[in-house]
Amino acid sequence: MHEKRACYITNIEKKEAETHRILTFDFECSQDSPSEEENATLHVVDCIVAKLTCSNCLDILNENCLVCGPVRAKRWNAAKEENIVQKFVNWMLFELNPKYKTIALAHFGGRYDFVLLLKQFYTHPGLKTSCIRNGNKFFQVDVRGGKKVCHTSFKDTFNFFSESLDNLVSTFNLDVIPKPFFPHLYNKASNFHIRLPNLPPKSDYIYESMMPKKKEAFLQYYSQNFHTPFLLSEELENYCSADVDILHAAVLSFRKSFLEITGIDAFYSSTTIAGLCQKYFRTDHMKPKEHAIIPETGFEVVDKSSREANIYFKWLNDRKGHNIRYSQSEGGEQRILNFKVDGIEGNVCYEYDGKYNYFSYRILNGIVSCCPWHGCSKCFLPDTLLRSGVTNLQAMEKTEARKQKIIAEGFDVKTIKSCEVLEERKNNKEMDEYFKNAIIYDAAISFREAFTGGRTHPSALHAVSDEVDEIVYKDIVSLYPYINYSTSYPLGFPKIHKFNDHKVSWKKPEDNPFKGLIKCFVLPPTNLTLAVLPLRVKNRLLFPLCATCGEHFKGKNTRMESYECKHSDQQRGFVTTVTHLELNLCLKHNYEVTQLFRVYEYTEWSSDVFKSYVRRFLRLKIENSGWPAEIRTDLEKTQYIESYKRLFDIDIDPAEIKLNPGMRFISKLCLNSLWGRFALRNNLSSTIVTQSPAEMYKIVNDPTKVVSDIDWVSPTSVMISYKQHEDFVTSHEASNVLLSLWTSSSARVLLFDYLHKIDASEYCTLLYCDTDSCIYVCRRGHDPIPDGMYLGQMSNELPQHHIEEFLSSGAKQYGLKLRHKESGVISYNLKIRGITLNSKVLEKIHYESFRDLTLEYQEEQNISVNYNSILPDKRGFIKSKETKKTFRPYFDKAIVSLPSLKIYPFGYKTP
Repeated sequence: MHEKRACYITNIEKKEAETHRILTFDFECSQDSPSEEENATLHVVDCIVAKLTCSNCLDILNENCLVCGPVRAKRWNAAKEENIVQKFVNWMLFELNPKYKTIALAHFGGRYDFVLLLKQFYTHPGLKTSCIRNGNKFFQVDVRGGKKVCHTSFKDTFNFFSESLDNLVSTFNLDVIPKPFFPHLYNKASNFHIRLPNLPPKSDYIYESMMPKKKEAFLQYYSQNFHTPFLLSEELENYCSADVDILHAAVLSFRKSFLEITGIDAFYSSTTIAGLCQKYFRTDHMKPKEHAIIPETGFEVVDKSSREANIYFKWLNDRKGHNIRYSQSEGGEQRILNFKVDGIEGNVCYEYDGKYNYFSYRILNGIVSCCPWHGCSKCFLPDTLLRSGVTNLQAMEKTEARKQKIIAEGFDVKTIKSCEVLEERKNNKEMDEYFKNAIIYDAAISFREAFTGGRTHPSALHAVSDEVDEIVYKDIVSLYPYINYSTSYPLGFPKIHKFNDHKVSWKKPEDNPFKGLIKCFVLPPTNLTLAVLPLRVKNRLLFPLCATCGEHFKGKNTRMESYECKHSDQQRGFVTTVTHLELNLCLKHNYEVTQLFRVYEYTEWSSDVFKSYVRRFLRLKIENSGWPAEIRTDLEKTQYIESYKRLFDIDIDPAEIKLNPGMRFISKLCLNSLWGRFALRNNLSSTIVTQSPAEMYKIVNDPTKVVSDIDWVSPTSVMISYKQHEDFVTSHEASNVLLSLWTSSSARVLLFDYLHKIDASEYCTLLYCDTDSCIYVCRRGHDPIPDGMYLGQMSNELPQHHIEEFLSSGAKQYGLKLRHKESGVISYNLKIRGITLNSKVLEKIHYESFRDLTLEYQEEQNISVNYNSILPDKRGFIKSKETKKTFRPYFDKAIVSLPSLKIYPFGYKTP
């Protein structure tokens, strides 16, 4: 991409939010209505509480405010009236002043409250509903109508602060009544007017499914308050009101604090905390013309070479006896007149104009062209605006004119449509398999393929501590804020180097002359117990020394007494797109680069990209966290403040250091929520609800859209979900996955540096790592990693405990047996991905059962637990259903050596 034609992420001018209402609400539901599905019940709203204020009345209450209206709090109770959801909607949309917008907020509303409102929107004539959603989770629902309808935007507060309502009270130090306990199973219409002399049965509180600490608190509450009279119709309203009081206070506290810090009205301006952080970064901290807008398809969309075209040329040459000269051949592409054609063979020329995808390219026995660039009467209507900026008819006319010029030069031109090639692949398994498996090294770099997550895996399944060795659990202090602060990031646009399967022999970092993203063939060594480079294989993120073994063992038991990799170097190695940071780290640890295909070289770099942003929130976090427990004397306080000045150039006033949980919470959120936002996908799903047949027809028959769902949500309303076709995706205004992938790559490098110190020490054995933490066995007095308290340093995760035993059955599955250093009390720390370890589940999946399954592994052994799952449906209803989850200590990401239970990368060979 030429820089003069390129676009940069632009700064945002800070604007004051328009006057608007803030409405917080909550639904309570009975769960006993029968469902069409077996063993499932429907949720029916039987109480609604809403509180209302506006941006003008937050500081000075105006009793006659035209924005808020005369009523600022309302309740609807099914024990006293009917059609309460309809009445709530009528009040919200038709009784409030339509001149002003309403931001309607519910906690976890995207999977609950909003869903239950949808039917009212679907069935009401004249309302237009649009949604931002992912599956059955709604991020935002906008409802509009005519001049008398109040534009209301529903947003989920859980996307701003992902804490339970219980925790919000302490998080924001709210002056409200804590969330009470409530007997949800007793909430039935038949019980509304029954006055009990005591609390309902204990089981109605579903206390067995509470987390252990909450269950303990409930049992104490129930014992102390059992003889309290109980009337459901009253307590239902009180419980719902308490939830809204908490949420309303938390919303106003968060909004006020964020506005003071950034000048941005949080809930008016964004849908998520990540979006808020990016908006603030672009208003106050981002320098202009530093960060390119990266298209979803990368920087080579307009290049006249495509992956599919090259695969097709290669297919013709390899399997059909052709000898086509194209971009991968010696000499590359050739020009005919003023046209640069993709290939030429005798008097037949091949030209391809487009991007690489598996949908739309045209192969001409003279011209190879791409439907969304050269036009196609089968794929598009004549007036469809193509990606090239012209209509389909104009593109076809231009293509035909070019074709005639080439024919006039003596070339034979026969046209074959992409859709016909697609059909040929469907009917030719050999051809289709060839296309799927072909490694076309000339393909452009995919930024998303280079974007991988944190490093998480066990290195052993079991360890115990004793008088000689201790088990240590440490994590990196504020990993991602530290990376954002300290890392040098690439700026602007890359210089693109294309190599035609270029042979190299890079064996040390100095052999690599490039800084940026590099697509190459990497050959790992065979003797590393700690592999460096990640590879995504069949939807698993591995760290292998043999790619073929990684594919072979997918879904298979990797516990074995003997293992030998017999694959060749070509089979062990793999093509990867990697930052020069990780590639140089690989070369430092005996990896070898043998082939080079693409390099996106960046010549401009800066370590100041996120510095001022991190400083802003880091200072707030320090000042609002109070003095650390280990900082006691005046001298220690002085040294503490001086250290932050020296390390991070932050001036801290000791008088400002105090404990403010709310401000500390916000600063931590903002420190960790920015960097990933730049990787937001450009082709998110859009959803509309319409009662117009014409609008439905227009969307369904629009060739630029791919419709994923059409649901009749009422006799007169249809919900349509769609994405833009990949050939018509427009990048959002801050699309730069490079910043995100550079952050995650730098974080893996830092973690590896710590892991390598452990792995290289004769006194240590690595047990487990997870993104920013590690667990290891270490000879007492020989810990290679000192404890620290500043960003980027490692600190002890469990300073008050001795770890007596470690167990792991895979990534995100581990258990620790702990003994308190002072009291000697034994406790357990158990984590299992995908399973909430509530009190009921812990009766079956506990430390001892986890231990037995891990150490005495049998493939058929597992533990199943039942959950009462709440399942939303985008059509506007929610059901409860008992579901089953099964835990099995399954691990297929590396070799588990028996009987030691140590783990080695695929491809490892004993030196």
